Amino acid sequence: MAFDFWKKKKENTWSPVKASPLGYWEEKSYMMAVPEVLPREILTQVKDRLGMIPGAILTGFNFDAETRKMTFTMFYEDEEYQGGIDIGDAPKLPSTPQTLQMFTQDELARLQNATHGLIVYMKFGKKPYDAYHLQLKILTTLVPDLIMIFDESAERNVNGRWAKMAAASKYTPGPKDLFQVQAVQGKDGKVWLHSHGLCRFNLAELEVLNTDVEHYQAHYNVLATLAGMMLDEGTTEKEGGFYIGMLADRIPVVATAVPWTEALAEYPGISMGGLEDRKDGHNSKTNVIFLYKSEEDQKNDVRSKLSIYDKLWEENPLFFFSNAETKRLSMVARERFDSAKKAFAKGCPVLIKIGLPVDNCEDGSEREHIWFELKSLEERGFIATLTQEPYNVSGIHTGDDRFLTVDDITDWVVMSEELRRQISPDLAYLLE
Repeated sequence: MAFDFWKKKKENTWSPVKASPLGYWEEKSYMMAVPEVLPREILTQVKDRLGMIPGAILTGFNFDAETRKMTFTMFYEDEEYQGGIDIGDAPKLPSTPQTLQMFTQDELARLQNATHGLIVYMKFGKKPYDAYHLQLKILTTLVPDLIMIFDESAERNVNGRWAKMAAASKYTPGPKDLFQVQAVQGKDGKVWLHSHGLCRFNLAELEVLNTDVEHYQAHYNVLATLAGMMLDEGTTEKEGGFYIGMLADRIPVVATAVPWTEALAEYPGISMGGLEDRKDGHNSKTNVIFLYKSEEDQKNDVRSKLSIYDKLWEENPLFFFSNAETKRLSMVARERFDSAKKAFAKGCPVLIKIGLPVDNCEDGSEREHIWFELKSLEERGFIATLTQEPYNVSGIHTGDDRFLTVDDITDWVVMSEELRRQISPDLAYLLE
């Protein structure tokens, strides 16, 4: 099915209320570094520490002695950033299963003692990944002993060990690190998905309305994939929508998102995410996701709800990554492979994804990414066993061993019985 990505947009014709102005946490990125004890002398060290960040140039700094607030201007990756620094009360850590899993018992105990944190807020520009990476570098440089980062803009807690690992990396964090998706369930089993953290990148937040317990994970994948493409392309709106994936029978998934003030007209009597739920939030720059199910619908801007494909979401749909994200994932996997090697030496099974050159590709640029199981570490690489039959690679079959090098790796997973979970490169800090 061919799609025309140059349709003419229609003007909004319905608006029950006017969208509210952005909050301060939406206009700028607000994060707080939380140590067990914030040193009293921290403010006297800020200027010197800002000058220590690799690749960044501090071009302006001001300290207001009366308010004890600081502002700075910094040049990083060909872009200028303006921000500020302040001290605030440490947030109370929610006792959700997700939070408890993110921190060790020792870290949780130390966070209970925390009273204050250092706030860094910044105005982001045109490079979302670099901007977020820089803010992590600033926070971890100013507060080396941080246990947690409270990302107020994304309403998200970040483990301090992850933050330090990500800040020290040569590669930026990925799309899903830049925002969070919350799922709110109503009494009738309906679920409202909505993001936090995208507005600071001059994008609209994203929502899925009227999903349910059975399908919200699939709908989350739609939201997260669309958010990643928006971050890559720097826009919420795109002519003809975003081609984000493919369902069974090669049915394309083309998504668009419209302001909530327009979208609610298509959800009369909704139990979650209606006007009553937007009195105190989710009422500024936030868009609801719809799909175009055919070329004709796309041309005429006929939108469908995500539920039209609820029977197909279960059949392993393919969601797309940008070439830049695919390359970033490979580079991060190689950079952190030492963590996987240490885990393997301790007896943990390790799976490694390798990009094998496909048949009939003369320059070797096309690759099939397939999983191997690590068998032994060698001086210049490792030996691994193929775990699945390739589709387009001849000469190797399930169960065959092959000598490989770090340069062949595109991803890896450690099966940790001790941690009772699978560890990917993004969670490599858990293995240290």
